[in-house]
Amino acid sequence: MSNYRVAHRYATALLESAKDEQQLETIAHDAELIGKTVRENRELRVALASPVIEKEKKKRILVELFQKKVGQVTYKFLDLLVEKDREGVLLDIVKEFTHLLDHRRGIMRVEVGSAVPLADGARKQLQQQLEMYTGKKVILDFRIDPTLLGGFAVRLEDRIIDASIIHQLELLREKFLEGSHVEKR
Repeated sequence: MSNYRVAHRYATALLESAKDEQQLETIAHDAELIGKTVRENRELRVALASPVIEKEKKKRILVELFQKKVGQVTYKFLDLLVEKDREGVLLDIVKEFTHLLDHRRGIMRVEVGSAVPLADGARKQLQQQLEMYTGKKVILDFRIDPTLLGGFAVRLEDRIIDASIIHQLELLREKFLEGSHVEKR
């Protein structure tokens, strides 16, 4: 089974548990903490994904890291992942949980790459335009992309809006090439 399918199945189960236990906000906070911890700690990711490390050792690692920092439902969920040998996809599960929760709340996370940091006014204007375009509340994640000469590129889930200078020049080049193949009368 693919990592996405596994992550989706477990994230859906966690979301349903959160709703059933009326702890959606608590578990959302826990998921954010777990995701941040795992993303920032390469050794932890390697240990969780390793088939050589025994389940009990992985459980002890998770106990030490999270038992006093997350709620009971989240902690039991982490224990279940280790029991089912799914701890290696923990980061994917957290990411999918966040995606499902955002969808439920009408939120879309959008990545924006630009050559230089965008001014606050441009950021707000871009956010407003994207909210009108998507019909959802948009949370922007800005990143500097040194491969862009200017402009920006926006990633909306599986769509990309490329307003970079490189893309505009490529479109212009294609138009010139199309025009050079037209016969003159």
